[in-house]
Amino acid sequence: MNTLEATSALDRIFNKWSMHSSKKTSVFIDGAWGIGKTYFIHNYFSKNENEFIYTSVFGKNSVRDIEKSILIHSIPGLKKLNEDSGFAKATQKILSDLSDKFLGVSIDSYLNSFSIDDIKLDIVGNKRKIICFDDIERKSDSIEMKSLLGLIERASKNFDILIIGNTDKIDEKDVETLNKYKEKVIDYLIRIDNIDKNTLVFILKNMGIEDRDEIINVYLNNNISFGKAASGKKTFLINRIHNLRVFIKYVELIMRLEKYLEPYKADEDVLIICKAVIYDHYFRNKNENKNSMNYDKYNIYKTINKVIGNEEIKKDEFKEYFVYNSEIRDDIRSIYNAYRLSEREFESLIKKIKIKIKDKSLEYFIRQENVISIVNALYEIKIIDNDTLKKLFEIALDLYSPEKYIVYTAIDYSLWNNIDYSGNEIECDDNIKLFIEEINQKCSEKFQNFINNKLQEAKNSKNYEELLKLYNLNGINRIEDFECIFDYYFNQLVENYSDEISNKISTLISKADSELISNFFRNRIKNETKITKIKKYEQFDLELDRKMQYEAEQEFYTIDIQETE
Repeated sequence: MNTLEATSALDRIFNKWSMHSSKKTSVFIDGAWGIGKTYFIHNYFSKNENEFIYTSVFGKNSVRDIEKSILIHSIPGLKKLNEDSGFAKATQKILSDLSDKFLGVSIDSYLNSFSIDDIKLDIVGNKRKIICFDDIERKSDSIEMKSLLGLIERASKNFDILIIGNTDKIDEKDVETLNKYKEKVIDYLIRIDNIDKNTLVFILKNMGIEDRDEIINVYLNNNISFGKAASGKKTFLINRIHNLRVFIKYVELIMRLEKYLEPYKADEDVLIICKAVIYDHYFRNKNENKNSMNYDKYNIYKTINKVIGNEEIKKDEFKEYFVYNSEIRDDIRSIYNAYRLSEREFESLIKKIKIKIKDKSLEYFIRQENVISIVNALYEIKIIDNDTLKKLFEIALDLYSPEKYIVYTAIDYSLWNNIDYSGNEIECDDNIKLFIEEINQKCSEKFQNFINNKLQEAKNSKNYEELLKLYNLNGINRIEDFECIFDYYFNQLVENYSDEISNKISTLISKADSELISNFFRNRIKNETKITKIKKYEQFDLELDRKMQYEAEQEFYTIDIQETE
């Protein structure tokens, strides 16, 4: 059954009539790891007024340790002690506070004076007390199953009992013991073997995600995805569907991925690929065969694998997929093939595009190249005005977001060149060339302003590593900037020579204007008396000489080629 059906079953078992029955009820909640048994039980009892006492068998070394954890939550004055800390792991402050409360009596001695049989059922205000024993399959080898069941049987004299476990993971000897005594200890068995959709909705809400049914639908319905199980194991992937931990990992991957997709959300195909990545990452089978993917989907699959592996990726790695399948590409094709449209269809298309322009819908335009293609198409059918052109230009600028360490790449207007009927290439319209040139200019300025701001932030915080990365893009044109970074690394080199620091200074030299620093090292040598420093300056001056010689050769060859042409 699923958790919704399990809820109804518990409602019937723990009804008001049975509350006052002298015989207490014992329920075993069985299910695979990750199915959400513990999550379900905590959620169920958080919604009613019954007193719920929870303990996990895992991590306890004896039946008495398990009993003590229950007593801590049952005896007045001790019940607020955090069970996760456990009696043995309680902090000194808690122990001190409790010792004061019990007038110097040791807590261990105090607990040893009680047993589970001493805690009587006290029904007040129609509340029942329920003790939950979780993770029985994870019990320590030092705990015998018979002894654990004995504790549960003693507790059931005064309390209703819940037992949570995965019988498939209990070893054979303990299963025999459980089967032998379960008729005496267990009244009802509830097996949770699949996840209710409402549970997944609740989990998404707790993760800050709402109104995303497609995430759940893909998880529950697309069971095989791109992975295939080995022969004879057709349920390999389906079994993992009903696992809350897998679902949470799947959702966490989507949340991480959508930071790269902004302002877009993952569509159904991408969600399916996310699920495939999760399967392959956590449940890879060396002998499995893969279902085929088309080129675009396979590239998305590889990129999402980078996300889960915490590799560095660029936002543009996802854009091609969205561009290829986008609404705007269909609209551009429709404009160029307007002869296939009725006048009503064409007017509706143009009206829609104008609304997208007015609303500055970045999600619609996706990338700058699409804006240029729209401009090109509207020029071709002669229905573009200056106001529309201005708004499209603003959209193109908004679509470019500078990223650290990535230089803006100018758009090549030749991509919009045409071909005549003889196969000769025709340059694109001058209006398009001008539009592209203005975009390139403004985006280059936008990138430069971004870098300048980052440089200033790095200077203010004296983040020399960041400065070196930024100057790697920008070049150094002020001697003060060069000197500041050089001295920072050079002083480290003086104290303790390392190739790593030396290489950073070499990088710094390579990014500085050669004429700017041409005499820098020689001037330093003149004013230095320490031999080791002089030798270091000489070494870097030699690097600068080699750099300047290379630049002179490059300039000579460039001039020579130009004259030859």
